[in-house]
Amino acid sequence: MDATEPGAGFPDPERFSVRDCDGYLAHLCAVSMQEQLVLACADVRNEFGILLLREGTPLGSHALQRLQGHRLNRALDEAFTLRLAPDPAGLARQIIASAAADADLAAITRLQGLEEHLVRLCEACDMPRPLLQKFAVLQRALPHVHHRALFSVWLCVALARARGLADADAGLLVLAALLHDIGFLHLAPGLSVRRGDITPTDFVALREHPRRSADVIAQSWPEAPERLLRIVAEHHERHDGAGYPAGTEASAQDPLSGIVSLADMLHALRFDPTQERVTSLVDCLPFLRVNRRTWGIGNYRPAARILLAARDAAPPPVSTLPPSAQGLMDANRSLGQIIALIPEARAVLGPLGDNRAARSLLQLLEELESTSGAAGLGSATLSASLQENLREGRTDPGLEDVALTLRESLWLVRRADRQLRELQHERQREPDAPQLKDLSLDGNPRSIATNFFHDGAWR
Repeated sequence: MDATEPGAGFPDPERFSVRDCDGYLAHLCAVSMQEQLVLACADVRNEFGILLLREGTPLGSHALQRLQGHRLNRALDEAFTLRLAPDPAGLARQIIASAAADADLAAITRLQGLEEHLVRLCEACDMPRPLLQKFAVLQRALPHVHHRALFSVWLCVALARARGLADADAGLLVLAALLHDIGFLHLAPGLSVRRGDITPTDFVALREHPRRSADVIAQSWPEAPERLLRIVAEHHERHDGAGYPAGTEASAQDPLSGIVSLADMLHALRFDPTQERVTSLVDCLPFLRVNRRTWGIGNYRPAARILLAARDAAPPPVSTLPPSAQGLMDANRSLGQIIALIPEARAVLGPLGDNRAARSLLQLLEELESTSGAAGLGSATLSASLQENLREGRTDPGLEDVALTLRESLWLVRRADRQLRELQHERQREPDAPQLKDLSLDGNPRSIATNFFHDGAWR
């Protein structure tokens, strides 16, 4: 199978199986003990036919100990049954209720008339019971991942409408958005919320979770559409090839993968508790503007219109110190110096066109150059305007938007710097290594950018 074909690159089923009594069994047991009884719906036997539990046995701590370390003769969701699992109509109600809980999402739902479309598309979902059961467990075991799934379906349906996609594609998006993180149920508990304490082993597992989700779907639903598996496996890929787990570029991705990927990222921005200035989807616009090609221009424009529709429903801004004009001036000058290096980088990286990492870095630098040019960032004109603000002691309302866009642009700088260092390491014995090293941002531009990134402009 070619690497670009649907299903390519999925893990060997022998490395993982939904018949394994892994972390998912612990989640099932917790649901059984805390909320509703989970029962063995038939005699539970391991892969060698040895009886482990009798039919009707509740899944509790004793049963958990007996089952741990075994591979069953069938999937766990076929061996055990929940008293309550959602039906397709129930899924639609969950999504609508979740969106109604936030004023910005509720406004978009109302303005775009999404309820009817959500109900119709969810009711058309042809998901088998094992996956519906997994989704019910996800709601109770990993509520933050469950919320991300509901949000992703909501935004995917909004984007499908805005783009005029056919019902078949919209239905695939609903399924992919619901299930794209289902693999977290079969990974170590807590892995989905870890931030600074990630070990190298955890990092590998996190980067593989899209493939784990695709594998869970494939094993739980043998008739699952191949495109569904591919979209789920690609939901952390980026159009410039800088995503994971495979680092595929836009031409090798399913056209719908970028929509699920964008929804996943916007959820991370909108509902990240550490981002005090993000209280509405409107606050995500600077990020979307700077990364407009990361998930495809065809998705950027309708996504921007959807986010703007929430402007009137946005809560009052968080009361914080206004951005410092001096900090913005320093960051803008830094960004201008970095942008001035891009032609040199293009000259060095261009001949490496057969190298995927070099192509990805070039696309990222072009995105930075294009975005900065369109917004006037890094320019002498903006510096002069900021200088005037500083001299007259003014704090214009527009400074907030400039600061946010600069901040997102400097995220791109950090990404570019990281990718450049990875490329240097990869080609350290190659003839072009000295030239690549000359491009690294070890001097003043990088230091100012780093200071800004650590809130230097907000002091």
